[in-house]
Amino acid sequence: MNEHPEYASQWKGRVLVQVTKEKTEKPLAKMIDICEDDITKMKESGALELKKYTFIAQIGQAVCLPSDKKYNIKVTVGGHMMVFKPFDQKKASTYKRYGRVDQETIELPYVNIDDMSKVIVQLMDKEDPVCYWIGSVKDFKDPNPKMNWYPFTPDKCVNKVTQPFQVGQFSFKMSIHDESRNGEIDFKTQPAWKKKVPKRSNPVRVRAYIYQCRDLPAADAEGTSDPFVKVWDTGATKKLRK
Repeated sequence: MNEHPEYASQWKGRVLVQVTKEKTEKPLAKMIDICEDDITKMKESGALELKKYTFIAQIGQAVCLPSDKKYNIKVTVGGHMMVFKPFDQKKASTYKRYGRVDQETIELPYVNIDDMSKVIVQLMDKEDPVCYWIGSVKDFKDPNPKMNWYPFTPDKCVNKVTQPFQVGQFSFKMSIHDESRNGEIDFKTQPAWKKKVPKRSNPVRVRAYIYQCRDLPAADAEGTSDPFVKVWDTGATKKLRK
């Protein structure tokens, strides 16, 4: 993570500090107690108290994954982790279905939801991260969210997947509620969370025609490229005729 900060999928955490400085001829290394007045002000502001936050989340599907392994998906928000395991399949494929994490209320030190900053979603091969997605916690405050699709990114700090087309994408929805400020909530009263997760996916048939391609990267010695279509339910790749 330190060697590639621009690609880092997660960090070691954050520390809230106050730093002051003053000029002196002979600097001294010393340790002093925090002023009691400052501690009292912090307590009165509520910044030192743990707040209650309520979470509920669901991973719907993941498609075009790097392989047919049983990948878990880990979601981390403000240090709180939720792990989603794939449903059993009769035939292994790069398509996976996941479930829902029940409503849970936990205590965290953040002043408000926005202070949690990031939502980190990681595709996990057992304990090893493979790919990730990072979003803003501000997008997950709606108690009645829609299921949205998001693309994974290869985790270059791990370098298990090198090609962007191998990482896949996933459908995801989540709601975070500030219980300390806004009181208790029952997410099951919301339309988005009323229905249970279906045991089976709805089959569909897709027919596609590709007429033209532009600005494809050269993949052959003569400088041409052949389009490929990846069928997400089987993981099969079909080459199209020029």
